[in-house]
Parts: sequence; C-alpha cells; structure tokens
Amino acid sequence: MKMTAKILLAGLWVLALAGCAAAGAAQSGAQPVSGLAEESGAQSGGGQAQSVGLSAEGNGAEPAERDAGIEPITAMYVPMGNAGAYILVDQNYGTVFTVTMPENMYGLNGEKITQQDLTAGNILEIEGNGLMLESYPGQYPGVTAMRIVQQGSPEDIAVYQELIDTLYQEPDLTVPPELTAEYRIPLAMVAARVARGGYQWEYIDENGETVSTVACGAHPLQWGEELDQNPLKIGEAADIRLLFSTVKPEEVQALCWPESQRMPAGGGDIPEGEKAVIEKEEGEFILRQAQPGYVYQIAAIFPGGDVEYAFLTE
Repeated sequence: MKMTAKILLAGLWVLALAGCAAAGAAQSGAQPVSGLAEESGAQSGGGQAQSVGLSAEGNGAEPAERDAGIEPITAMYVPMGNAGAYILVDQNYGTVFTVTMPENMYGLNGEKITQQDLTAGNILEIEGNGLMLESYPGQYPGVTAMRIVQQGSPEDIAVYQELIDTLYQEPDLTVPPELTAEYRIPLAMVAARVARGGYQWEYIDENGETVSTVACGAHPLQWGEELDQNPLKIGEAADIRLLFSTVKPEEVQALCWPESQRMPAGGGDIPEGEKAVIEKEEGEFILRQAQPGYVYQIAAIFPGGDVEYAFLTE
C-alpha cells in the first residue's frame, strides 16, 4: 500500500493512479495544530495584558531580545492528548495561549531542553516582545526564551480539565492529516490552511481491520479555486513551517512552479518543477525561503500512507 520514499522522490506526486478518476480532490484543511480547535490567519492585537501598545520590534525572521519593561509571563504547560497538542495558562491572568517555541529553552537546572522535555504541570517563565495575536487560544509568536521555574505535576492540570474538554478534539485517524502553513509577516504570525489533494491512506477500524482509501486529483498547476481561495500572502521570501494535524510525516518533499505556469484542468503537459528546500527543525518540517508568485506542491510520507498538498504564494 505505502509508496516507498524512492518512488516518491522520483515521481514527486503525479497521482494518476490506475483506475482512479482524476476528479479535483483538493480539500480545505481544518486543524492548525494537532487536536487543537483554533482559528487560522490570526491578526495581531491585544489578547494579553502585556501586549497592549507594545513595540513591534523583533517580528522579523529572527527573535528579538525581550523589550525593556515587558515582564515575563508565568504560565503552566497543559498538554492535551498524545499528539503534541497543548495550551499554556497564564498563572496571573488566566489567559490561554500557545507559543512559537524558541531555541532558548531551559530546564530547572539551566540545562538546554526542547518542547519534548516539557511535562504536564510545568510552570514556565516566558520572555518575549509581549505581542499576543488575536485568536482563541491566543498565539504568542515573539517568544525569545522559556525556562522551567517549577516542576509541578500532572495532577496540577486537573483544574483545567473543563477547558481541555472544550478545546481538544480527539484526532480522526480515518482521514489523512490536514496541513497548516505558519509564517511570519510584520506584526503577526499567520497560520493558513492548505488545500489537500490526492492521497493513499490506511487506518485500522473498530474491528481491527485495515481499511485502505485512495483519492486522485489533478496536478496543483491545474487547480483553480482550491489555490485561489486561500493564498499565502508572504509578500517576500519567507520560511514556512508545515504543521500537520494528528500525525507527523516521516518525510516531506516539495516542488514549485511560477504562477504563470498554471493551466486549466487537462490543459496539457506539466512542466518540470523546481525542487524546494525542506529542512527539519525541532521535529517540524520547514520550507525554506519560499518566494511569492509560486505554486508549491508538498508531498508527505506518513506511516499510514502518502498525501499531497499545495498552495499559492503572493
């Protein structure tokens, strides 16, 4: 059932599988973070007490030093489910938010850690530029440093169980993961849903039986409104973080074409695409220096199958 990496790299998603009807199967995504119900495309605003009227300095590609006078936030780390979803709860104001995890993360003894080292109930001191984005939960992209200041325990998150039940949705493993593209623009971190195309997918049903599904679709250059309805408005070259709901892929590859090469469905031969750079950073896949005015095709290999996604940049 599952394509090998070798086949994927050689063909990189011409999903004209034998016996499949080439119906336009592109679909809109749903969950920006695995299991976390959250709005996409959030805009900057004052969702947090520290965010009101602050300088926008530091919202470029590199995190800035904490602005003078911006007090660190003290928050509890509250994981939700087993797929990496979480929220942070401000221990002073009760604000609920997520962050863009910084490189500078430290444990109780000052040792360097990553998000994978955080455990339920950890109390964190979070430094940054103070700019909280309007969404629910809030988003704090300008975090520059994070450290555990109190170990806490899993029992400590019990007081937030009602909140967890409201926000968390158990992942649906019967369908391929959705993809959200996260990128930074001046004053904001944007999370945009990405259209999904053809796929091969396997899952285990309630009877323990393996169920296989196949969906075929046109090449992304031949997609119409699936690309036009939600372009990534990056404005200039930008790194794009690829966030997959429910399951993380084992491998991701990307090709791109100038927007001028788009064509109607069945419109002729597909030109050869240019390979785009994908790197893995702290467990996430990053599309490096995406350019505006291009169609990007993302091919992801999961334990349960292979899935194609695509988006247009402006």
